[in-house]
Amino acid sequence: MFRFRILFFCLLAFSMMIVSCTKDNIDETDVTTPTIDPSTNTVANALVSRANVNDPNAGGLELDCIDVLFPFELIDVDGNTFIIASGSDFEELMMDSASIYIVDFVYPLNISIDGEIATVNNGEELGEAFAACLPDGGWTDDYFPAYEINFENSCYALSYPVSLQKPDGT
Repeated sequence: MFRFRILFFCLLAFSMMIVSCTKDNIDETDVTTPTIDPSTNTVANALVSRANVNDPNAGGLELDCIDVLFPFELIDVDGNTFIIASGSDFEELMMDSASIYIVDFVYPLNISIDGEIATVNNGEELGEAFAACLPDGGWTDDYFPAYEINFENSCYALSYPVSLQKPDGT
């Protein structure tokens, strides 16, 4: 019985030491908020870079199977707008493209698809119109010209499994 009391007393004393020890609340945290300086990437509009003027007397700028009808405006990365009233205006602007980064058209924009004139109000509508047409070019060397194709506007469906082959044969 004596050993039990000593053991009980030791356990009680030990548990009191553990419970009575508390850590002082010390608040010495220094929170430094780093300043982030994001790099600026200038990306030109891919559709504008694909455009060309095959016929200087044409009524618009040719984007594969869509014609963007003259006059229209282009906007650069700084918010400056450029009025394009003819093919020569566009070619002149593209010659200056080393210092000017065209980022988009100014909407609404009049376009012609197979002779039918339509108005697009934003870049998404222009992309949908571009994806809906079937371009004449890009079908050479067994390559498929994939633009903005999705389940709603596609004329095909993939059957899995799919095998892919690089141009080098691998």
